[in-house]
Amino acid sequence: MMTPEERARKQRERYNGYKAVGICVHCGCEWVEPGHVRCKACAEKNAAIQLASDPNGEKRRSRQAALRAQRRAEGLCIDCGKPTDGHVRCEKCLEGRRDSWRKWHILRRMEQEANEARGQNT
Repeated sequence: MMTPEERARKQRERYNGYKAVGICVHCGCEWVEPGHVRCKACAEKNAAIQLASDPNGEKRRSRQAALRAQRRAEGLCIDCGKPTDGHVRCEKCLEGRRDSWRKWHILRRMEQEANEARGQNT
């Protein structure tokens, strides 16, 4: 009989193995789209279950807020939970957030310029 630790280790190995070769980590039968870990059927089933259990996403938002508050109190990165050097986010998460903001800012500016060129001030 396997211990809970052995079972968890085997599940992690199976998950990582399937993910590495592009097989659905849930059913293990179907190939997945690049950048995904579940086949379309399993992803749709999972989305339906999540929607049924938390239609407005309130539970998820409150869990995430509590997790961020706990991580902040412990001095960990509020996004990934890794130790930080006194900041709210670790360097990797902070840089990712900066990159995302830069891309959004550039796209926003391009949209505004395109609208102005068409004569639509927004």
